[in-house]
Amino acid sequence: MPLRIVTWNVNGLRAISSKFGGVRRVLEALERCDVVCLQETKLTRSELDHDLAVVPDWESYFAFSRSRSGYSGVATFCRRGATVPSAAAGGFAGWQDCDDLDDLLPGELDALDSEGRCVMTDHGQFVLLNIYAPAITSTENMEQRMEFKVQWYEALHQRAASLVQHGRNVVIVGDFNVSLHPEDTVHRSFLMHLFLQLTYCYLCCMLCTVSATV
Repeated sequence: MPLRIVTWNVNGLRAISSKFGGVRRVLEALERCDVVCLQETKLTRSELDHDLAVVPDWESYFAFSRSRSGYSGVATFCRRGATVPSAAAGGFAGWQDCDDLDDLLPGELDALDSEGRCVMTDHGQFVLLNIYAPAITSTENMEQRMEFKVQWYEALHQRAASLVQHGRNVVIVGDFNVSLHPEDTVHRSFLMHLFLQLTYCYLCCMLCTVSATV
């Protein structure tokens, strides 16, 4: 039976949990879902408590921001009886083999994973990447953030391409933080839209490259 995967930027897991009356009710509101991928959970490891992490009939996997509190973070919830991953990792570096990322220095890879933007889970028939890509929300430090964003996308590309080359099916879901048209974003300045459009084009080229290797 096919799995139903849902992705949702919740803009704060504690807030949405409080609104629904618990994480279980959040998951139940998404009817007939087997895997729920959440982005922008805004949790640090120390802030993750029992009620957020332990949900009856579900397994949960988290990645946390190590650099800031109340920032980024992703979580993947898998319904028992539908699919339970054989392996999971928070970030690119935590996977079994990192040979495809050898060109990154250990400090660079650690920096890419420090914002808690990816959870990888192995479901046998496919590997699922739940991502919350870096955003550029202001002109302050734009060049630095753009460099980080492109490097993060390159690491994502290398990881996905390596899995495909090893015969794995790859599913990537989440918040890619890109836009094609000005009306697709709240950032109305020409420069901000240009950066978002450039990253959209870069991401499309990257995914086409991965698809071409299948």
